[in-house]
Amino acid sequence: MSKATLVNPQTISMVPSDSDSANPELVLAVQRLALTKLGVGTEGIYPLDFDAVDPTAYAFLPRHIADNKKDLLADSLTLGKMFPQVLPYFQIVDTEGRYLVYRRIGKESGLHEKYSIGVGGHIDTWDSFWLYAGQHYQAKIATTSVGLHRRTHLQDITATGAERELKEEINYIHHGQFEFDRVISTYEDDTSVMHIGLPLELHLSPEQSPISGLDAGNTLSNLKFEEAEFPGIEWMTKEELKAKIQEEGVVFEAWSRLLVEAM
Repeated sequence: MSKATLVNPQTISMVPSDSDSANPELVLAVQRLALTKLGVGTEGIYPLDFDAVDPTAYAFLPRHIADNKKDLLADSLTLGKMFPQVLPYFQIVDTEGRYLVYRRIGKESGLHEKYSIGVGGHIDTWDSFWLYAGQHYQAKIATTSVGLHRRTHLQDITATGAERELKEEINYIHHGQFEFDRVISTYEDDTSVMHIGLPLELHLSPEQSPISGLDAGNTLSNLKFEEAEFPGIEWMTKEELKAKIQEEGVVFEAWSRLLVEAM
């Protein structure tokens, strides 16, 4: 039996092409094959047991690598497809059951002018660490110790990154830990195919707590929406969202469209 030979092997440089990126941004990516083995397909919303994802199947990659659209061995295989970036994708719901809707601009040019019901962002390498500070006593002398610990579970890493992103994007303060159990996967466009979405609904609290002195939680007035990132904000019911797509032909980005269709 003849020995198999790799034809035209290719090496992808881990060094950014631009000289300004001495410290490239690192983002969380996961091996698509590992997700496929757990039942995640290429068009839809799929349940996922995050604890079942092989720890060797996800890592932090330089973003210029994860965003690479250069074909490898075949036209249908690119680094971005094989190792999609993981993004929490939150739907903000007000007290009347209406969803936050806005038009996309920002960095992803392929999504410009499409409507979205999702808020989120990339998970970076610092989301996998947490700082521990504590005191211990010996002979009545207090000593403070500080340590840097690393998160290793996919659920913990994504939950930490999601909490940070929400605070940065819209000033949403979360107490507790997010529990993701679904992923959005689609090959609809060049942007979607290089990312995996983690959808989750967040329901806002009434403006005034019914009990005086208690934290009212995340109310609409507490959130901050920068016009540069969230232009033309609207609030729509499920029925209105469906009508926008089915009757008016309004174009939503792929993840939002899949979520609306599943409502």
